[in-house]
Amino acid sequence: MYFEKVRCFGNLIVSGIEIEKRRISGTVHIDSEDGSSFKLIFTYGEDIEADLNTAGLILTMPLINFSYFTASITLNFPVSEQDRETIEHFINVNNREIFVNAICRRRYEFFLEDYIPDEEEITPENAMGDTKLLTPLRKNDSSVLLPSQKKCAIMSSGGKESLLTLGMMDELGAQVFPFFFNESGRHWYAAIPAYRKSSVTYPGTRKVWSNVDRFYTFMIRNMRIINRAVLKKTADSYPIQLFIFPVYIFSFLPLLMKYKIGNVILGDEFDDPMNMGKFHGMTHYYGIYDQTNEFNSYLTSYFNYKGLRIKVWSAVYPISGMIVEKILMERYPKLFELQRSCHSCRIENGQVLPCGKCTKCLGIMLFILSNRGDPSKIGYLKDDYLSITDSPEFPRLRLDPDEVKMSMWGARLKGGEEIEHVAGIHMLPGEIRPLSLIPDSYRDRIMGILKRYTLSTFRIRNRKWVRED
Repeated sequence: MYFEKVRCFGNLIVSGIEIEKRRISGTVHIDSEDGSSFKLIFTYGEDIEADLNTAGLILTMPLINFSYFTASITLNFPVSEQDRETIEHFINVNNREIFVNAICRRRYEFFLEDYIPDEEEITPENAMGDTKLLTPLRKNDSSVLLPSQKKCAIMSSGGKESLLTLGMMDELGAQVFPFFFNESGRHWYAAIPAYRKSSVTYPGTRKVWSNVDRFYTFMIRNMRIINRAVLKKTADSYPIQLFIFPVYIFSFLPLLMKYKIGNVILGDEFDDPMNMGKFHGMTHYYGIYDQTNEFNSYLTSYFNYKGLRIKVWSAVYPISGMIVEKILMERYPKLFELQRSCHSCRIENGQVLPCGKCTKCLGIMLFILSNRGDPSKIGYLKDDYLSITDSPEFPRLRLDPDEVKMSMWGARLKGGEEIEHVAGIHMLPGEIRPLSLIPDSYRDRIMGILKRYTLSTFRIRNRKWVRED
């Protein structure tokens, strides 16, 4: 089988869990000849409480990124039946996403040519992999948390979606907790302006520091199938990691429980289902499962089974990135100035500046121009945003085709086209009313804000987006 050819790890073992007042740590052992291991660390800015189950789950999430290349994962901490079912579900989804999107539909040649599957190897069986989950220590779920639905944890990164979500929820009177995840690498730079401002504006602002990005580097260094030359080049995507947001969410569990927070709000913007077809007959999530409503619903159910009663959702899921940018610029200009949507930011004279060259930057500048905004307000140079379509990276934009055309039309760029639904509120397949995936207590008020900046609601009829009254 193909998955056996790319298997790099025999057994990944989580053990040696330590719970301190402000830190959770544990060792990930690689069952190999050299017996490599890595100590994963999550550090908090205040005292926390966590049991072995919660700490172990936090330490497990990063490993799922590498499940496709692993024969088995052993968890040496108490695991409930619901934990096991959820982790197995995550492994199965991640394996398929890795095979389809990281290996087959790859955007960069991160894998050595000898390990790219032949056409006949692109099968559902190979996509599933054969990862075993071993959980020798079992427990029953006994948590009881009755959180406040007025309290909202905003998963914050410095990007447009989390900033808009923060602005809206604060305006609606929610008690907001901007939660920032601080990896030890440059990825943190983009969050610095928003974190600094939030820290003095919103008392609920919290940060968790982790060395998880170093763990990813450690694991990739142990994979013989990776093309080291391509790895050294700057890219706007990771070679392996497609399972990112669960790492962030689970790391905040001690704080969610400490403050009895009832909502975890992610910045999942609209992804057009019309463009999300099957690959060789296989349904998949285009590498963004943890940014979908399916993931949010699954995690909400999981927390409910564990007695935590925490809802996971998005306030911006039915609107495009172009509209997210429009509302942020026009309604919350002070928050807009904090936006840094770039994974290659640099610091000059104490200011965090975007690179202006990567596909994320190109998309953001395009959105701003399409809404008659000024990209220089968030650190872009004229040379960057006056020549967007000339960039060799422009064809790699990770945006829906309709969104690109509509944004180009709004920015008066050659090749643009007016496509109305991009400027609307989308009803996803299965929805009987707009914003049905937002909790009742916030739905109508969020709708009131979105309606001011959109054309109408749209639903799919006969494979087309149709405008509703």
